[in-house]
Amino acid sequence: MVPKTRRKPHRAMLAAGALLAISLLGPAEAVAVTAKESVEFSKSELERQTGLRLPLSSIVLGAAKEQGIDSLIEFKLSIDASEFDLFLQQNNLAGANFSPAMRGILGADHGSWDPSKPAVLSVAAFVRPKSRTLEVGVTPAQDGQRTIYIRFYSV
Repeated sequence: MVPKTRRKPHRAMLAAGALLAISLLGPAEAVAVTAKESVEFSKSELERQTGLRLPLSSIVLGAAKEQGIDSLIEFKLSIDASEFDLFLQQNNLAGANFSPAMRGILGADHGSWDPSKPAVLSVAAFVRPKSRTLEVGVTPAQDGQRTIYIRFYSV
């Protein structure tokens, strides 16, 4: 027969293990897994959804959205290189510290979203009103064009 003093630590370990399992498994069941869905957004719809003013020369190269706990819109544009500074000014993004070291925050490639593809991609992140986050990546000018990657989250 095992003395009672030795049984209590085993019970405590079982209880701790059960609590750990519940804490690990419980939230996982409540979080819905969502996938990014490629969508066709017009320039005006992207402006409406994000509150951004996009350059006149903007050509939408691809877009995706994801609905979950928060909503996410990712899109890629081609713009005239000469309009990039105006884009920053019109959207209160002027003076941003764009850095190639931030490239990873744009996430993994999927569909037309390919932030790992450009040899150089400088990125900056911004906190916007109403719990919104904006991440902007930009390539250097090439043949008078720049590619802009935009991720827009809202909670």
